[in-house]
Amino acid sequence: MNYCQLTSTKNLLDKPETKFFCIMTLKPFLPAFFWGVFIFVVISMPAKAIPESGLLNIPHFDKIVHTTLYLVFAFFLCVGFYYLNNIELKSAGIIVVLFVGFSYGALTEIMQHYFFESRDGNFFDFAANAIGVLLGVLAFKTTYNTGFVKAFKFLGEKKAK
Repeated sequence: MNYCQLTSTKNLLDKPETKFFCIMTLKPFLPAFFWGVFIFVVISMPAKAIPESGLLNIPHFDKIVHTTLYLVFAFFLCVGFYYLNNIELKSAGIIVVLFVGFSYGALTEIMQHYFFESRDGNFFDFAANAIGVLLGVLAFKTTYNTGFVKAFKFLGEKKAK
């Protein structure tokens, strides 16, 4: 199954060798999409809606939560690129994952600060988000040949080189 069809840019730039347009299905990115929605739901909850727990008394426990949420998000983005045919998770893919992860982390903190009741976005939460994104990419790079990543095979078939 081909998830990415590269189209010619002959009419746009008169350079048929450059391939700027990628028409793809979003199937390989569904886990990242749904995890992103989950993050949005969690960060938009009023503070009073968060259940009381002894874990909340741990100093900076919220930073652990932020890091974990974005670690999983970045990992799922990496899995999406891995199963997107014809695209390897090399420099360009990593840059896209980092850009999307950092941008979404910043956007959620801005939304928390300005739009959500009883929530406060701040730089340290963004830093925890960014660390999570970096750890997610690192986790993927160290496990992509293991059975764990292959458990996502339903997202598509990886072409042999």
